Amino acid sequence: AVNSEKEIGVELRFLKNRLGLSTTFWDRTNKDFPINVNTYGGIGYSNISTNAGEVKKTGVDVTVFLNPIRTKNVDWNINATWGRLLQNKVVSIAPGIERVAILPAASPYGQAGLSAYIISEVGQEWGQLRGIGFKRINGQPVLKADGTYDYQNEVNFGSTLPMYTGGVQNSLSLFKNFQLNLNIDYSFGGKFFSLSEFYGYASGLYEATAVLNDKGNSIRDAVDDGGGVHVFGVDATGKAVDYYVEARTYFEQFPNGDGIAEPYIKDLTFVKLRELSIGYKLPMDRLGIGRYIKTATLSVIARNPWLIYSKAKNFDPSEMSTEFGEDGQLPGTKGIGVNLKLGF
Repeated sequence: AVNSEKEIGVELRFLKNRLGLSTTFWDRTNKDFPINVNTYGGIGYSNISTNAGEVKKTGVDVTVFLNPIRTKNVDWNINATWGRLLQNKVVSIAPGIERVAILPAASPYGQAGLSAYIISEVGQEWGQLRGIGFKRINGQPVLKADGTYDYQNEVNFGSTLPMYTGGVQNSLSLFKNFQLNLNIDYSFGGKFFSLSEFYGYASGLYEATAVLNDKGNSIRDAVDDGGGVHVFGVDATGKAVDYYVEARTYFEQFPNGDGIAEPYIKDLTFVKLRELSIGYKLPMDRLGIGRYIKTATLSVIARNPWLIYSKAKNFDPSEMSTEFGEDGQLPGTKGIGVNLKLGF
């Protein structure tokens, strides 16, 4: 792969470095990157890997520096970043190829590999999430006579890339010996497909498959006994209709029926406390070993301690495993450790 990039920017500092601003506009071209291209299966293989394609990207990055407190005993520094991807256009893929799809995991049970996928198409923005969605009339979903949803192929659910990303890094020094670091990052916009929900709801694993309906009865109860999921939409003529559908029929219709992915398209927006560390600079001279070890800092570090906000409720969007989203991955992990940094 070959990457070429041009940048132009400006950095400003004021008030003896207590306030600063850095802005960069960049233009990047990725060429000849590895890509799988589908082929005619009759030749003995279904796809080939080749170095081809070109994607043109432009974006802007902004960094703000702030030192709100600087005294003998307290020094607080803030570094806030914001980045926006302005363009991510597919210029070419491979000779004779105008479009390829990146599929999620397929399964013998259902149609996940066909339900949601990323389209890379010449002349379009990279990362468009497409798939099977609800058929609609005037914005309302169309329901079949049994209360299940009718479908429409290749609905554009939006981009898998966030509108903007950034973070805030805080560093606080207290009485010269104590050090506190707190790093937050965030992402706004973007979509992903959840394979776990696609199958998990059909298997009855999620809490929403056992809630009460608007009659006050469990949706798992038979419709004749007041249970079922209450669905609203329109019929094929556009007339408003509503039905109570057996819970198993309702949730299994997505992977087992027409493969509708739309209910499991989620938002990538999140705010996360990525790292928190508290350190203490040991007094080497007082300990009588200053001639051997100049500095020693003992820190307790917590990584991924808190997902402050997530628009998607069942997953940590900051831990997506693939380009299109959540692929039946394991839950995100939190870690706490101890670090000893020595200087000689």
